[in-house]
Amino acid sequence: MPIKTIKKMIWLASSFFSLLLCGALFMVFFISTVDAQKVPKLPPEPQRNNSKKTTLIQLSALWKTDFNAKQPVRQVVRVTQQPVRQAPKLESILPRYLQIHSILNEGFAIVILNRRQKMIMRPFDQKAEDTFLDLGDESQRPWEVSIPGKKLILIKIDYEQGILFQNANDEKEQGWLKPSKDGGFGRSVRKIPKSRQIGENQWMVTRDEARKMYEEYDKYIGEMALKPHNDGIWVRRVPEGSKAAFYGLQKNDIVVDFNGTPLKLEELSSKNNIRKMARKYRKMKSFRLNIIRNGQKMTLRFDKP
Repeated sequence: MPIKTIKKMIWLASSFFSLLLCGALFMVFFISTVDAQKVPKLPPEPQRNNSKKTTLIQLSALWKTDFNAKQPVRQVVRVTQQPVRQAPKLESILPRYLQIHSILNEGFAIVILNRRQKMIMRPFDQKAEDTFLDLGDESQRPWEVSIPGKKLILIKIDYEQGILFQNANDEKEQGWLKPSKDGGFGRSVRKIPKSRQIGENQWMVTRDEARKMYEEYDKYIGEMALKPHNDGIWVRRVPEGSKAAFYGLQKNDIVVDFNGTPLKLEELSSKNNIRKMARKYRKMKSFRLNIIRNGQKMTLRFDKP
């Protein structure tokens, strides 16, 4: 190949590569150029306030001061408990169901229960069936009173304070049934029955008096100097002012029988026998003591109030 042809081909190749390079540069410049209106404007960066910066002098002063760390705050939650409703006291419950009609003595009283009168009795040391007088029909326990939800026991009778009751199931629960101040039912009437003569050869004997004689029976038997007799028991002595004199007995009286039952001295010498007699006749309202006085038969009568 001739040299001229080779030079011509080299020149054409150089020109072609030069055009390609210029075209590439033009394309790069055209694509990178973007319209300034289409570019979104970013907000200016906020300027920092350098006035709040802590200086070295402030840091050194802070380092020299005593620094006490605060304890964490403790939140105290107070729970307020609702007040517990206590059961009403017995003393406030009693007037709802009971009223005092009358106080007879320190052993007996009459109350109003369910619009009915009820005699109640203070319990004594011995059992109810060992007493002289009639205890009524209340299952032989006249010292008990039942109100809704409670069974009460009579503890004490007082003319001024009233009647003291106790819960049968809780000894600590006690309360007074106080006398009413009005003039109707519930007014405490002070009535003290006493043993007294109510007629010729007729006496009224209270329960307290009968109990006292029962407890001191040996004393009274000794005072009368009793002695067996063919017709009964011979009363050889009756001291002045004694119980025997009060109830109509006289010296040399002969006691024949008691309510129709012949009496023997050996029967009166035992307290157990006297108790049996009391149980036998406790529901009777009156008792008769038949005696012989100066050869004549007569009867001494004793009634219960």
